[in-house]
Amino acid sequence: MSLSMNLEEIEAQARQIIEQVGATGPTQMGEVMRRPMPLMQGKADGKLVNQGVKELLAGKT
Repeated sequence: MSLSMNLEEIEAQARQIIEQVGATGPTQMGEVMRRPMPLMQGKADGKLVNQGVKELLAGKT
């Protein structure tokens, strides 16, 4: 199975979810992660999604 989403695409979608949730930091990682995983299943590596969300919530990107 080929996963088609790269980190930039994942982060773009994650930014939208973070904004919708109103997440402001890493303590809300679980709340944010619940939303993209069903949308990205089969399209993105879960580890990559986790990495992108973690970096966004930590303010690194």
